[in-house]
Amino acid sequence: MSKGSGLSVGIVSDCPLQRHLMKTAITHAGYEVRYCREPDRFLQDTALPEEPDAWILMLKDEGRWAQVSDLFLENAESPILFADEEAPNRQGSEYDYWQRRLIRKLENLVGTPGQPPLLVDSPSEVQAAPAASGSKAVHLAMPEYLKPATADDKVEKVVLLVASLGGPAAVKAFIDRLPPQIPAGFIYAQHIDSSAAQVLVRVLGRHGNYPLHYAQNGEMLRHNRVLVVPIEQELCFNPAGQIKLLDRPWPGPYSPSINQIMLNVGDHFGARTLVIVFSGMGEDGAQAAPLLKAYGASIWCQNSESCANSSMVDAISATGCVDFRGTPEAMAEKLLKSMESETLIQRRNLSKGQ
Repeated sequence: MSKGSGLSVGIVSDCPLQRHLMKTAITHAGYEVRYCREPDRFLQDTALPEEPDAWILMLKDEGRWAQVSDLFLENAESPILFADEEAPNRQGSEYDYWQRRLIRKLENLVGTPGQPPLLVDSPSEVQAAPAASGSKAVHLAMPEYLKPATADDKVEKVVLLVASLGGPAAVKAFIDRLPPQIPAGFIYAQHIDSSAAQVLVRVLGRHGNYPLHYAQNGEMLRHNRVLVVPIEQELCFNPAGQIKLLDRPWPGPYSPSINQIMLNVGDHFGARTLVIVFSGMGEDGAQAAPLLKAYGASIWCQNSESCANSSMVDAISATGCVDFRGTPEAMAEKLLKSMESETLIQRRNLSKGQ
């Protein structure tokens, strides 16, 4: 839908006081509040008058309104700000700080009222990818010759999922297609604001076979879950394969650094590494791609047409290091087929060696 000339915001929250305070603060800053509803009214609305420039979603009872979070991730055409910081009392000293923080996030996301809107959005926020056509995705079947893995089996293959702007919806579409017990360990690095990280983890792991789990110092990579890379600390692996959280932030302008996590994973797992790059803004990852290929790793990228923002996948593809491009659903299917093929080759080689 076409948007008006001013910068507009839509608010969905299950708390009347929070809706009022957010609307007041946003309007005072010069934004137009085009939509302000409780979750049940949002679900009842069959059509919105216009898609706003940005959405703010705040659900205190997230379990009750899980359907709302899913709808936003799957269908919103504008960036989404998941708010998990309640507005304090307007008479208190912390209110001004909360208001400035909220407005600063909106300015980073869509621009400042009275100025031209941003052509791209901040990679530290969440944006949903365009909705996929057709019915809701169903899990693929485990290939016949791919042996299911238990949580206690040693991880031999590592799949590193990296994403920025527009990535959460794409990663969710990928994870939701996978059958349980794939013999691979999954690691997920996402450019995102720390205030939205916990909400994102809960939303993305809700319907898939792989719950999302924040990395803990000293633990081993395991099957049947997705290890989420922390935002504040750099993650690497010690020689025994244990996760090591370093006492330092990620290098570079983005957290986590996709360049650095690609190198850290490749440094330990080498040719057993598959990196899958999803929607994102900027060129994070392009510098590390040739070095990762030198380890013998594989790199896949989401195709440009299915991305909310394709600059990151296009930059990495331009290095000549990408082996496959497709939609998130196509990459899930490709992963199963390639792993089955690898299993058959290993069996054939073992048979020849006997």
